[in-house]
Amino acid sequence: MGKRKASLVGNLADVDLRLLRIFKIIVEQGGIAAAELELNIAISTISNHLADLERRLQMTLCERGRKGFKVTPQGQLVYNATLELLAALEQFQSSIHQTQETLVGTLNLGIEEFCLFSCEQILAAAIERFTNIAPEVYINIHTFAADKVSQAVTSEVVAIGITALPAPMKNLTALPLGVSETMKLYCGEKHVLYKKPDRQITLEELGRQKYIETHKMRPGRMLIPEAEKWYRQASALQYEARALLIHSGNFIGYLSKEYVEHMGWQEQMRPLQKRGLNYSNNYAAIVGKHAGQSPVNQAFFECLNEQTSS
Repeated sequence: MGKRKASLVGNLADVDLRLLRIFKIIVEQGGIAAAELELNIAISTISNHLADLERRLQMTLCERGRKGFKVTPQGQLVYNATLELLAALEQFQSSIHQTQETLVGTLNLGIEEFCLFSCEQILAAAIERFTNIAPEVYINIHTFAADKVSQAVTSEVVAIGITALPAPMKNLTALPLGVSETMKLYCGEKHVLYKKPDRQITLEELGRQKYIETHKMRPGRMLIPEAEKWYRQASALQYEARALLIHSGNFIGYLSKEYVEHMGWQEQMRPLQKRGLNYSNNYAAIVGKHAGQSPVNQAFFECLNEQTSS
């Protein structure tokens, strides 16, 4: 028998605040589907969060179905109360922070896996500077797959994310770090194309190879237009998983040049150097509007900004 989730009738918890913020965005965007881009969370996940909030509140907040999306009268009252709650919480935090002589609390960072190959120097320098000016702040670092960092920031799992954004997000503030990595299309030494000269490899031939999908190279999101027609036969978000498929000799896929060189795989795999197939990941620090008002997060952002300007 499943465990019943706690009601929100009693004291508020962090998860309740997160669900209320998600509900606020759903209402402001006019529906669950419309909120997907703003929240950077899958529609099914947003729907689950909304259902969870309704269970906690023991009321129906909105109608959704074939007739469209509509906020119920109870939902409108919850939305108005949420605005008041978040404004009061923001004012409380601001007042407390203003009375503190030193920065205290926790700095929650979410870092895209493997970006340290390119970003380690600037992040280490920023952390050194930050710990000197905020020695009492506890630093908590999480690593995420490349497509999960912005979602973690938006849903407030972490306050600041370090990732390569494919496009600006209007609900996030981004600070370019001036660091990039080159993504190249690789095949393993056992692959039929490994020993074939690049000038003899056509786009049609590439299209017949088993290709590894990534979050930036999916239908409708292709950074390389030619890849829309490629034979997608596997999916792997993490570099290690992609490398495993490439080493098998049966797949082609994208890895960063810096990662391949760091691992010493220059002989075990090779880039397919067709014009127009490479792209760049440009890294940035991102923070949401709410988290961006925290003095701790502002201080770390400023430390990062100092490093990019030096």
